[in-house]
Amino acid sequence: MLTLASSALSAHQSAPDGWWAHNAGSTFVGAAAVVAAALAAFVATRNHREQLKHDREMRDRAHIRDTLDAALQGLNKAIEASALAGASLTVRESYFQAKWAEEEDPEQSKKRWRKTATTDMEKAFKTELTMRANQVRIEIRLGTDHPIAVRHSAVMEELIAINERVGKALVVPRLDDPEEAAKVTDHKEAGRRFTALRRACLDWFGS
Repeated sequence: MLTLASSALSAHQSAPDGWWAHNAGSTFVGAAAVVAAALAAFVATRNHREQLKHDREMRDRAHIRDTLDAALQGLNKAIEASALAGASLTVRESYFQAKWAEEEDPEQSKKRWRKTATTDMEKAFKTELTMRANQVRIEIRLGTDHPIAVRHSAVMEELIAINERVGKALVVPRLDDPEEAAKVTDHKEAGRRFTALRRACLDWFGS
């Protein structure tokens, strides 16, 4: 062992200085290449992850936009159906009341009105299913406490309350008091709540 060590030392002492410089330089260059390759791989992986995260965020945002579009369309249809049912209860009833006075069979005219009003009321009730489904979708995407979820729920609850009032009013033959009829079919509060929802959606779209 001592002989081997002595031989190595002798070889080192007898080797040209340039030989050691050349081999040491090659070693450092190789190490630097390995480090550079590892760094490049790390940066590429990080950039790929960031791109995937960005793509996922864009997809999520697109899904939320589709959800809000569907919810607003659902509310528009619900408001239209509810207003039509209210009109059946007031305007159309007044029309058929006049017809009753003209026709020999007022009961037949009254049945036609009630059939029309009932059909319109059923359409309004069906829109409630869509509103409830959209509410769940919004809460899943944004959370139950998000302003959009809260405001959509407020519009939905008001429209459901209107439909319930109109549906109960259909049980009676007619509403003799115009003011009472107006209260039953009033959509002003629903309109205010829908405006608040619209503002919340615009704030989100602009974020």
